[in-house]
Amino acid sequence: MKFLAITVSGFEDICQKELKEFGAKKTNIKTGCVIFELNKSKIVSLIDLGQSFSKIIEIWHTDKFTSLSSFRTIKNIRINIKPTKTFLVRCQKIESKYSSHEIEACVGENIIKNLTKTGFKPKVSTLNPDIHVFTYVTKSEFFLGQDLTIRDLSKRKYRVFVHPASFRGHIAYCLLRFSGFKPGKRLLDPNCRDGIIPIEAALFSKGKSKKSTIEATDPFIKNILIAKKNAKIANVKINFSKQDFDWLETHYESNYFDFIVTALPSPTKYNQKRIKESYKTLFESVSEILKQNGKVAILVRKPELLKQQTKNRFKLIEERNIYVGKERFVALLAKKI
Repeated sequence: MKFLAITVSGFEDICQKELKEFGAKKTNIKTGCVIFELNKSKIVSLIDLGQSFSKIIEIWHTDKFTSLSSFRTIKNIRINIKPTKTFLVRCQKIESKYSSHEIEACVGENIIKNLTKTGFKPKVSTLNPDIHVFTYVTKSEFFLGQDLTIRDLSKRKYRVFVHPASFRGHIAYCLLRFSGFKPGKRLLDPNCRDGIIPIEAALFSKGKSKKSTIEATDPFIKNILIAKKNAKIANVKINFSKQDFDWLETHYESNYFDFIVTALPSPTKYNQKRIKESYKTLFESVSEILKQNGKVAILVRKPELLKQQTKNRFKLIEERNIYVGKERFVALLAKKI
């Protein structure tokens, strides 16, 4: 059967890699999503354990998209909604001039027209529908199907205590895999906030034959406390400690870590000098505690000042744009040389 995994725009290849690890076949990357084939018996396991996506959709129909009239093709397809069942349409769009409400209304109208031809008029339920219909719309095509996840899987259940500058679980996981991290390695997040990156690393490593060492520090004790609580809810083991960037090389042995994965604040016109100094301090410490050829993966909104720090003892391997809604982030990957 064909399915659609909705992921982070810019990290589609990471999602594709994870899907293949779960046995997916004939994967095809699209904007912000991956089409794949998988035995339906394995879908439950994928939804329970997968980390790189927010939703899994069973595809009913896909077609080119130019305007709302493109949804008229829905009238001629087979739709799996029985007379006794209610339904609700939801959508997610990328680079579309139409609002979600317009798309949902148009799709719902065409589904009703389709099923009315078969002899019954389906009922819409906004509170407790039997069938959750989902439409994913890009600039040039749309995908229609049944939402098998219903809730947004990127909103992790363990993340009860949230840092305002943090981000969702599938972004943290994709950044982690972008770094090349594998179970059995040593990883540090030196700016862990609510613990999202180290927790995703611990969940990824859980049950693997090789044991990972996952460390998380933060300059603020408040962040360490909430990160510890989230890790406890997630039932993972992580070593947390409050550390300023300039104390990392004192706290850890030289050449200790294989990977440094984190997200950092971006400079503004009010704090540029302070942020630049913090970047410099962090990379001075990282250059001591990271192994030779060790990797650093960082997510940031404005990468210019950060890239300056990679020129000394680091080689910039990759830079890619990541989009969360309309917001652009930049993921940087560097290697210690």
